[in-house]
Order: sequence, then structure tokens, then C-alpha cells
Amino acid sequence: MYGVQGARVYPTPDQAAVLNRTFGCGRLVWNRTLAWRQHRYRADGATTSYAQSDRYLTELKRDPEFGFLFDVLLRAVAADVAAPVHGVRELLRRPGSSPGTVSSR
Repeated sequence: MYGVQGARVYPTPDQAAVLNRTFGCGRLVWNRTLAWRQHRYRADGATTSYAQSDRYLTELKRDPEFGFLFDVLLRAVAADVAAPVHGVRELLRRPGSSPGTVSSR
């Protein structure tokens, strides 16, 4: 039997700003990586490995426009690079569905 336990967190304004920045960067990385992977697949029929996605993240961080990615928790951002790889694996297990972009709601 599994149990669920909930908890509320009340961050300070500074902590909330860090969390918002981290989640925003995670959405940006996820959406950019997913779009890049889909473009590669549609244009060339090429699949993308985790290592290729990781190199793409490195290229993004080198771009002066995305220099702010160094200011956030890089593990959280790197996890969003790995997510499309795992999402594609799940997609192959469940035909008829597709991974989508992440919105801030």
C-alpha cells in the first residue's frame, strides 16, 4: 500500500525569486530542447541521444543571450535536458500520445 503526504512550503521573498527563476529556466530549457529535437527529427529523421541534448545545453549556455542559465541551479536545468529523452521512451511505450511543451499556467 502506498501513502501520500502533503506539505506546504512558505519561502521568503528571496527564496521565492530563486525558485521562480529556476523553474522558469527549467521551462525554457525543456521547451528549447524539445523544439530542437523535434526539428532534427522532422528535418532529418534523426533521433537525439542524451549526450547530444547535453551538448545542446552547453551551446545554449555559451550563447550570450542565455548567460543567465549559469545563475540558476544547474542540476535542475540539466534534468530538463534529460527529460525529453525519458519522455520519448515513454511515448514509445504509449502510442497515440506525445510529449508537449511546459507552460507556466
